Amino acid sequence: MIVIILLLLASQLYLYYIYYDKIKKYKDIKKESIILEPIPKKPYLDDIENEILLNEVITSCRDENWECKIDETITPLNCLYKIDIKSNDGLIEIKASIRTYSTNGPNGIITPRLTTLRICSNENSVLFDSDSKFKNHILIFLWDYIIKYKLNQNSEIIEKHKKNIEAIRKNLISLNRNKILDQIL
Repeated sequence: MIVIILLLLASQLYLYYIYYDKIKKYKDIKKESIILEPIPKKPYLDDIENEILLNEVITSCRDENWECKIDETITPLNCLYKIDIKSNDGLIEIKASIRTYSTNGPNGIITPRLTTLRICSNENSVLFDSDSKFKNHILIFLWDYIIKYKLNQNSEIIEKHKKNIEAIRKNLISLNRNKILDQIL
C-alpha cells in the first residue's frame, strides 16, 4: 500500500515538473498570441554515413591516381586554391576550395581553411563545408595535391630559368668568339 502511494506521489511530482516546465517556457507570451510548433533544425549531415563515403572516395582517389587540376588565385594576404579531381572514368568528381591566410607577409605562417568540398556523381552530390567535423581529414588529403602542384610549378620555373641562362651563355660564347676573332684579324 505504501509503495502504491509513493508511486502515485512520484508520478504526480513528475507531471507537475513537466507542466511547470511548459508554463515557464510560455510565461511571457501575451494572451492574444498563438503558440506554433518550432521549426525543426537542419539535420547535421556529417552524421549520415559521410565518414564512410569520404574514406572510400579518398582511398579510390589515391589508389587509382585520379586526375587533378588546381587553379590558384593569389592576393596579398591570402591564396585561394580551387581543386578539381576527376575519377579515371569521369563518373565521380571532387570539387574543393581551400583558402590560405598568411600572417607576417609571404614568408609568415600559413593557415589553411577548407571552404567547401563537394563530391559529385551525375546529378547527386554530397557537400562538406568549413564546419564539417571531417575538415582536418579533408585538409590533409587536399594539401598533398597542393604540395604536388607547387613542386611541379617550382620545377617548371627552375627548368625555364636554366634554359634562359643557357641561352644567355650561348650568346656570350658567340660574343666572346667574335671578340677573339676581331682581335686576331
